[in-house]
Amino acid sequence: MDSGQPTPRQRVGADATIRLAVRAGEYLLWVVTESLFNADSESGWTVADFWQFRDGDSVTITNRWADLPVWFELHPLEVGGRAVFEMTKKLSEGDRPTDRTDGPNVWRVRAGDRLAWVAISPRTCEVRQVYDFRNCVLVLGESNRREIEVFGAPDDDPTTQITEGMRAGFLAAARLGMPRTVSTEWLFGT
Repeated sequence: MDSGQPTPRQRVGADATIRLAVRAGEYLLWVVTESLFNADSESGWTVADFWQFRDGDSVTITNRWADLPVWFELHPLEVGGRAVFEMTKKLSEGDRPTDRTDGPNVWRVRAGDRLAWVAISPRTCEVRQVYDFRNCVLVLGESNRREIEVFGAPDDDPTTQITEGMRAGFLAAARLGMPRTVSTEWLFGT
């Protein structure tokens, strides 16, 4: 499924928000490395999770406080860098922390991780974009459907076409080599 074309790559740094208008037949793979000692080879990477999209889904990738959706609450222990000032302001205004917001539509992607956005159809497979993160980001899936508790869950067993397409996305992310920046813990704002 290699088209011979270079995979589009986007390095994502601080103060960034990306919104993806995804469609049915598209997937997002979260690719991570646990060790920098073998991150320069495919065997040093693994897929942490993936989402299968349906029409009406969208994705926000952000490390900007101002771009967090109203339904998402950061816990005070999840912030670092510039976000500490925003959290301090929020707490001084009387806001009290709740439990950490989590769900099937929330990924906490660390610096050094990658996302591969893949489009798969019966005739073709295209790695649309690989995102390479220099800072921690929050990846939030949203849908106009009511069943958010199953956001991104696969419909059925994957076909050979889907498996090959996802493998192409994984390889595109892994073949970028060793990350330039890594984070051992996830903190919003770092």
